[in-house]
Amino acid sequence: RDYGVQAAAAQAVGRLRMTGSLTVERLVHLLNHDRGTVRHAAAEAVGAIGPAGERGLVDLLRRLRDKYQAVRLAAAKSLGQIGPAADKAAPALLKLLESTDHETREAAAKALGAIGPGVRETAPQLIAAMADASPEVAEAAGTALTQMGGSIRDSIHVIVEMLQSRDPARLQLALKTLGGLAAHAAEAQDEIQACLKNPNGAVREAARSALERIQRAESTRH
Repeated sequence: RDYGVQAAAAQAVGRLRMTGSLTVERLVHLLNHDRGTVRHAAAEAVGAIGPAGERGLVDLLRRLRDKYQAVRLAAAKSLGQIGPAADKAAPALLKLLESTDHETREAAAKALGAIGPGVRETAPQLIAAMADASPEVAEAAGTALTQMGGSIRDSIHVIVEMLQSRDPARLQLALKTLGGLAAHAAEAQDEIQACLKNPNGAVREAARSALERIQRAESTRH
């Protein structure tokens, strides 16, 4: 069999957003192909067709354990692209969030954020990931929390506690995340205002931005 042709066919399905039941069924079948290049192309294509890719959920979860990292990363991204319907992937993605590889952790955080409020139970782990040694992972975790919005209201106080940090990078990320959660972070305004006195200019700017977003959100409600 020409594996290159099969990989190219999978890529074409993704590019053309072909979502017919027979087409998707064949694409899902390729997720279990014996060649990694074909599995990788299929994983990317399943994500590219968005919610219709839900039919490949079980097989994508299997690909999170693929022996090839490129396939694992593609599967994680695709789960995020499927969106809310992929909420059953939360436990597997949390496992990836503990990986020793920073690209894998970043992909897991991004996928959880893209799936959204349906995986709000992962908020504690994402908050912990905001302290990741990799700036990319920390940023992805903070962004994921903002994508969950009001569903993580009960966890916002933990992000506010991060404002006690002396690390400028961690402060900026916490402030940016609170700004992204502006509609639910009104009670954090005093702590954010205290950051306006921080000696680091970038921290002060992040605090100003967060306050502006919170105040805009409040004015919209009234």
